[in-house]
Amino acid sequence: MIFAANAEANNVMSHAAFAAFPGEFPDRSSLEAWVKTWIADMNTAGFGCFTRGEVPHDVAKLVAKALLPVPSDVALQSAVAVKNVDIEHYNKVTAIERNAKLLELKNRLASRLAAAMETTAQLRLLGLQTKHSVKKADGSVVPYSFDGEAMWLDLVKLLDETETDKDVKKYVKQMESLRDTPMDDNCTSQQWSERMVAVNKCNLHVDVPYAGVRFSKLIVGMMPKNLATRRDVEVDKIKDKNKFNDPVEVLMRMTKIIEDSYDEDFSPTMTVAEHKLALAAVVTKTELMMKGAKTYAVNVAKGEAKSHEAPKAKSGGRKPRWTKTRPDGERCPKGTCNFAHPDEVEC
Repeated sequence: MIFAANAEANNVMSHAAFAAFPGEFPDRSSLEAWVKTWIADMNTAGFGCFTRGEVPHDVAKLVAKALLPVPSDVALQSAVAVKNVDIEHYNKVTAIERNAKLLELKNRLASRLAAAMETTAQLRLLGLQTKHSVKKADGSVVPYSFDGEAMWLDLVKLLDETETDKDVKKYVKQMESLRDTPMDDNCTSQQWSERMVAVNKCNLHVDVPYAGVRFSKLIVGMMPKNLATRRDVEVDKIKDKNKFNDPVEVLMRMTKIIEDSYDEDFSPTMTVAEHKLALAAVVTKTELMMKGAKTYAVNVAKGEAKSHEAPKAKSGGRKPRWTKTRPDGERCPKGTCNFAHPDEVEC
């Protein structure tokens, strides 16, 4: 019952025609025409609920039941408790069926979008699928499952994007940062996909979008440094097959390298730049310690020299009681000074 969400049950027509997406960087008029055509096709094929922001009818009718109130009569409480157990079971099964049907319908729409974009906007399609992949409760990705409704809404939102000079400068700066910063060693395929989503987004706004061989070089240049050897070998293979002008092919090959190379027990190594920073920190700390030791020695020496000096005249012109030090260099009998004053007199 749960997985019986076939085309007929969901009122989805398998033969409905869907127009191809108008390229990686469509102009506004082409995008408006595509959206208008797709809304008509979605209404015909049973996906119209997603154009209206509604829950599909077959899903909306799967509503949970309310539990029965517990009566005050003890004799009836056990019977009500049994009924509530049945209701709770029904609600769990209904929730599973509701989620399964909704996921099935959304994934069908995602498949239609993929078919419409796979030849005209492959990189944009990859970004949408990465962003809206369906995940399990533990965060792992469900293979080949995507939220088609969210993908559709993202494409429609392109009509509302208005660029300013400030926005363009921001994207250009971000693209330069992505281009000049390779991925961290032992990055995950998810992190790599997120990087490509950011690249594709910035690429929509730069004056001269990356494409062809130029885009392939950008992808290769962002690979982790610890995979440089495997990257170069794979690039040679791609060039031998004259495929380096196809950034989608290059991206798939680089993604495969990252997936195969990931190691959960990886321990990051220190780069040359990090070695220099660490060494500079040690040198700085040593210099501070030496400077502190020198200052301490100078202060001690000044203190010792000051203790042997004759007391200076006090303010107001009055002189101290004793000015001469003891000739033997010893302290007075009381041990409080080294001035030559009578032993029985206070210092």
